[in-house]
Amino acid sequence: MFKSYFWVLHLAMIAAGAYFIADMANVAIGSRLEASIAPRSAGNPGGVPAAASKGTFRDYNAIVEGNIFNSKMRGKQPEVAGPNADPSFPAMSAPRVPLNQTLLGTMVGSDEESYAVIEDIKTREQLLYRIGDVVGEDGRIAKISRNKVVILRGGEEEILEVSLFPEENKPGPRAAPTVLTPNAPSTPGANIRQAGKNSWVVDRREIENAVNNLPQLLTKARIVPNFSEGKPDGFRIFAITEDSLYAKIGLQNGDVLHRVNGIEVKDPQNFLKVFEQLKDENAINVDLVRNNQRETFSYEVR
Repeated sequence: MFKSYFWVLHLAMIAAGAYFIADMANVAIGSRLEASIAPRSAGNPGGVPAAASKGTFRDYNAIVEGNIFNSKMRGKQPEVAGPNADPSFPAMSAPRVPLNQTLLGTMVGSDEESYAVIEDIKTREQLLYRIGDVVGEDGRIAKISRNKVVILRGGEEEILEVSLFPEENKPGPRAAPTVLTPNAPSTPGANIRQAGKNSWVVDRREIENAVNNLPQLLTKARIVPNFSEGKPDGFRIFAITEDSLYAKIGLQNGDVLHRVNGIEVKDPQNFLKVFEQLKDENAINVDLVRNNQRETFSYEVR
């Protein structure tokens, strides 16, 4: 009979052993769960376990390099977008360098016959320019009009205009105001008198003032190249203002200037060169044509 119930005892022992193993597993799992849900401490307000808070970004390199969502980029570092990556942020370009040029005057005709006298502010060098010529480092003359020049720089237009007070545009300390003496002329032509039909006596200070203030002088009339049989033969002057030096020395609208002290003035560069030399002359003779008649004007400089 004992043998007939032995299998019952055997089954009971197996059940007890299984219960004991299950209980031990529950204890182990429970202790780990208690550690993971430990209450927050004052030094860890975010509730992150202390062991996890010690990790660094290097701990996640395996995940990043694995890139489980994009196999093509697997093993590559993600690109960091800069401020210009967003199209809403325009690309910043370097500031444009100033042109540093001063327009002294213009002589206007057709595009081929128009000229501009421009001075480099730094070097004080004065050069003659035509449409299409390069000025400065990156400028090109696009248009020449009376007292104004349009310059193209990087696809944008910049405008140079004749200043009636050029000293204000030049760097460096501004010169002290000139005190006029009783003998100094206060207006252009104040010390000029006509001595004969085509002769005048001119104070030397009038010539020096004209040469040193070319921008102001060029605003008092229009001077354009004159052509005869398709070739330049001088300069025609018109739109003369009544209070200008041109009027004081007897010039009239439509006069064509051909020679100054025997030197032909066929091109603007030669004309300006001769003009600058006048301040050292004691006598000036101007050959011109008025109403198709050749005449010579004489000026005695004192």
